[in-house]
Amino acid sequence: MYDHISGWPQWADTFDPLEDINSPAELHGIITGLMVSIKPLTSEQWRILMTQLGVMHLSDAQLNMLSEEAEDVHAVIRESELDFSPLLPDDEHPIEHRAFAMAEWAGGMLFGFAWGDGVVRTGETEILGDVSEVAKLHATIDDIAGAASDPAAVEQVEGQLTELLEFLRLAPISLAMGRKAADIATTKSWGKAQQALRQTDVDFELKKGNLQDTNPDIAQMFNPKKMS
Repeated sequence: MYDHISGWPQWADTFDPLEDINSPAELHGIITGLMVSIKPLTSEQWRILMTQLGVMHLSDAQLNMLSEEAEDVHAVIRESELDFSPLLPDDEHPIEHRAFAMAEWAGGMLFGFAWGDGVVRTGETEILGDVSEVAKLHATIDDIAGAASDPAAVEQVEGQLTELLEFLRLAPISLAMGRKAADIATTKSWGKAQQALRQTDVDFELKKGNLQDTNPDIAQMFNPKKMS
């Protein structure tokens, strides 16, 4: 796979850095996990939902890219051709960077699946457990980086990453198979996102001084720092 084919450079440039998101790989994992059980969102719905993650200032270009990528992911994980692939840096990048991005993506997918109120069906506990194990690659990044000077070790790690990538490619396809996609408005996450947006709006009004005479207890209740 080449970066310019996968779209990784544009994705990484667009979403790195992004407040309160660990990495562009994690963001793509979140989108994928969400699209397993949720219908594609509009750009405005993405704007509202991302406030729950603390991402308050997305440009129109970022929102459009989020929306378009989610539509593509939603469609491809439900097709029989099995063409889906996680959006990750290719093998031209250092091996430890690729392992780190893979772990971030896996963690993001688990979060996105839960965020979309995904119901774990019979047989899916093992899939999600294995995705969780991939997310634990964070703990071995130093060892992977240290192996970079040993050709034999590199070959072994490369083989392992290839197997893990194939698993991550098939996992969301398996989870989406036969699953009816719900509307985001029916999820708990949507209600929390709406609340987060309201809190942010009130905090903005407080900063402008428009609510200087508001009861202090009410002002504290809407402090974004207390968001769950």
